[in-house]
This record gives sequence, C-alpha cells and structure tokens, in this order.
Amino acid sequence: MGYSCCLYAISDGIPREAIWTQPEAGPERANQFVQYYFKDKFVLAGEDSINHIDCRGPELYCGSWGNTVLFSGDIDTLDVDYDMPEGFGLWYLQLESVVDYVNFRVEGGPYGPRDFEMDCETTWLEGVDWPGFSPPREDNRRLPVGKNKGKPLEFKLSYLRGEHALPPEEEYPLPFHPGEYGAAASIWAFGIEGETPTGDAVMTPLIEQCRAATEHVKVHRFENRG
Repeated sequence: MGYSCCLYAISDGIPREAIWTQPEAGPERANQFVQYYFKDKFVLAGEDSINHIDCRGPELYCGSWGNTVLFSGDIDTLDVDYDMPEGFGLWYLQLESVVDYVNFRVEGGPYGPRDFEMDCETTWLEGVDWPGFSPPREDNRRLPVGKNKGKPLEFKLSYLRGEHALPPEEEYPLPFHPGEYGAAASIWAFGIEGETPTGDAVMTPLIEQCRAATEHVKVHRFENRG
C-alpha cells in the first residue's frame, strides 16, 4: 500500500452515489464552497481527474454533485467547522498507508454516527476473537477498541468476518491492513479509487463500477494564495 488521502464530504446520502450519477456543478459552485469554508486562502487554479487528486501537496480540491460536496487536501487545511443542514452527514476519511493508519467516520445524517480508527499501536481487548486472525503475540489480544463505533456499513462486513486477514507467516499485528480497509472505504463511501483494495462480494463489482463511473469526473483544484 502506498496511498495517502484526506477526504471530507457533506451529503444527504452516500457521497459515492451522487458523485457517480449526477453532473458536477462546475467551478463557480466549487469556488463558492471554498470561499465559504476557507475564506480567501485559496484561488481557483484548474481541474483534475477525481482519481488523480494529490492529498499530500498544498492544493485543495473541491467538487459538488447535487446535494453532495467533496473536499480533498492536506488534513490541517481541511480541519475546519463544516455546516451540516438537517438530514446531512459529514463523511471523513484519512488514510496514511506508509504508517498503517486509517480513520473513517460519519457524523450526522442517515449514516452517522460511525467512527473507526486503526493503526499499528491500536489497543486490543483480551479474550475476544476476531475471525481469521491470530495475533503474533502471546497476550491473547484480539479486538481493536480504540475507535470502533456504529453499525458496520456494507463494505466493512467482510473485514469483520476475517476475509481480509494477512497470511500467518507475515506475523502482521492487526486482523487486516488499515490501508486495505481505507482503500475500500474510499471507493464505497466517496467513489474514489486511490489504491485498489482486495476484491470481495461487495467490493469487486464496486471497483469495476468506480472505474467506469469516474472515468470523466473532474474536481476543481485550488492553490494557496500564499
């Protein structure tokens, strides 16, 4: 895994569904959102494919589709207060595969609250089995308890069933790779294929749909005024 991202979306449903099916509202609308949340810090500079946005640079990306708006960029830049009209949710994904870290959460709306966070320092409960996983340690630690709140969304079920456990010979200390989970969350929630996750009953068809649906989807790039 070599993918990093920070994504925020405000939506009255699953952001992916709007991004894949509705027309993008254009640069003027994106600029309105950027000016509202980030004031005069950024200036419109161009557009890029939604699958090629760079979350590690100074740029900010924004697009809107119907009742869904998406922001992507550096985590410190995106850490602002977002307004959520009644019935809307705030979707968030931070993935840093270099350090095996993922945080996926939903606040408000029909799909919140949910919060899942995992890294290699995740603490575990003793004596609780995670299917398909035997930690390479002798302390019987099993289930991550750092942040694991809310009823599982569809894509998460195969991870809970142990279908994405790494081979025992790798002695990986977690029941699945945080980057793998984050890549699945990126497609399922935001409709963006940054890194391709391992296929399963839910993700295999979604991966193909994602490639077809986002082939021509653009987002607008904003540069820091400096």
